[in-house]
Amino acid sequence: MQKMQKIKTPKVKPIYPSEDALHKACIQWFDIQYPKLRNTRHHSPNENPMGNRGTIINYNKKQTSNGRVAGWPDFELYCNGRVLLVEFKTIIGRLSDNQKIVFADLQLQGFPVHIIRTFEEFQVLTNDFIQKYCAKKEDLKANLP
Repeated sequence: MQKMQKIKTPKVKPIYPSEDALHKACIQWFDIQYPKLRNTRHHSPNENPMGNRGTIINYNKKQTSNGRVAGWPDFELYCNGRVLLVEFKTIIGRLSDNQKIVFADLQLQGFPVHIIRTFEEFQVLTNDFIQKYCAKKEDLKANLP
């Protein structure tokens, strides 16, 4: 009897190798697709700067004293009294402990945080949100494909 040959499975690389790359692609698309809503979206930076340990510690102290909340969602969109909160993660990305706590607190206040892992998920989520809460009929025709 012949030995069965082992089939090598190719490693699948995510389309966006980092959360940052996914985030940038989604923001670029959003700004092109919805230029009138650009000033109603926001990103609260939670990333650490480059530099030595002292620089990072001082930066984090300053940001915390200015009101930064560790674990806050990556993207916020405000429309007609509604808020869309988005957290970008890679296919294998996981929520930090701070994110789990903050997202649970936001959910208790009626603001769910949507975990987005692909560009297409972001497009569908934002298009649906904007159609439902933001756009007037004539604006939809101008902005949607």
